[in-house]
Amino acid sequence: MNINTTKVKVAIIDDHPLMRDCLFNCLSVWGYDVIILAASIYDFLNQISQENMPAICITDINMPLLNGHETIDILKRTWPTIKIIVFSLDFESRKAYHIKGADAAISKLDISTHLKNSLQILSELK
Repeated sequence: MNINTTKVKVAIIDDHPLMRDCLFNCLSVWGYDVIILAASIYDFLNQISQENMPAICITDINMPLLNGHETIDILKRTWPTIKIIVFSLDFESRKAYHIKGADAAISKLDISTHLKNSLQILSELK
C-alpha cells in the first residue's frame, strides 16, 4: 500500500545537530513534512502549537537536561495522540526493545530500513 506521506507531519528531538540534519534530509526525501527540529524537549515545547502539531515525533533517548524517558512522559501526558519513535545508538537492533510509552524503538544504525518502515506503519494508524 502506497501512502501519501506529504501530509504526515514529523518532529525530531535530538541534541546532536548532525543527527537532526541527517534525519531531516532522509524524511524530506521520503516525503514527510518535518515541522519541528528541536535540540531538547524544552526547544520542542517552545515550537509546538495546535497549528504546528506533528503526527509523529522521533526522539533520542540519551539527551542532556531531560532524557528520552522523561521526554516521552511529557509528550504522552500533554499530547497523547502523537506517535513516538525512540531513536538511539544504544540499541543493538530494533528487536525486543520496549521503551515505556514509545510506539517504536529504532537503532540509529538502522536508519535506512527500520526507521522508514516504522514511519509508514505509524502514519497509517489513526
